[in-house]
Amino acid sequence: MFGGLGGSEIIVIGILFLVIFGPNKLPQMARDVGKFVSNARRSIDEFKDELSAEAALEDEKPARNRPSKGRKPSRNGSAQRDGDAPETAEDRDREAASRRDDGLNDL
Repeated sequence: MFGGLGGSEIIVIGILFLVIFGPNKLPQMARDVGKFVSNARRSIDEFKDELSAEAALEDEKPARNRPSKGRKPSRNGSAQRDGDAPETAEDRDREAASRRDDGLNDL
């Protein structure tokens, strides 16, 4: 019935709660648990709504404003994949010059 508990187990648990907490406190405890569950559900729903709204805003942004995955800007301003070699001789020369310049600036 409830997570693997049968009817007789639930009755035994109910009787234990009645004996331990008494008939006066049991209704108030049930109300408090109900309020807690209601507040928790409301908070979860608000959080889900905020995430959906944020995701919708991200989808509306132009693709050029978002960084592409796996790419990093090179010194000449073009995006280059991690580990990719420069594609043209001009790019290779520019990359080699920037490495030399970096080495000289470290002195």
